[in-house]
Amino acid sequence: MRLAAALALAGIRFYQRFVSPYKGFSCALRVTTGGISCWAYGHAVIARFGLVRGLGLLQRRFALCGHVHRRSHACPPPHPRLKYQLGFCDAPCDLPCDGHGHCVPADTVIDAAKCVLDASDCGWPSCNGRRHRGRTRRSEQLDAAAERVRRREARVRDERDR
Repeated sequence: MRLAAALALAGIRFYQRFVSPYKGFSCALRVTTGGISCWAYGHAVIARFGLVRGLGLLQRRFALCGHVHRRSHACPPPHPRLKYQLGFCDAPCDLPCDGHGHCVPADTVIDAAKCVLDASDCGWPSCNGRRHRGRTRRSEQLDAAAERVRRREARVRDERDR
């Protein structure tokens, strides 16, 4: 085994023993599928395939784990009172014109500016202001991969219990 792979394995073991127990959360893929954590998977693939290929496999696993985490922590529907803060459309807007040529207060101008900004977000699916355009195909692929991992882990548990 090369020195770089040995150092990576030692770093993973250090993380598993001294950092992970105190961070307060667990691997999302492990929680969902009941299998091994990402770092245990990383240790196994680096030990088996070497550092370069193992890091590539670990990167794919992290992408899948992140996807599962985002799926499990999907955006809840906003509370009606907070909907205006999330950038959703809230037309009709308060326009800075009272129709009589009088000056309008500054808060009305600010409300109109917020309205324009909210209208620019109309039609875009958003989650706390983040846009998710063009990710449907990638998301479906990751869903399928997560389902394959879940089935494989269930099969391993069944064989172990026999």
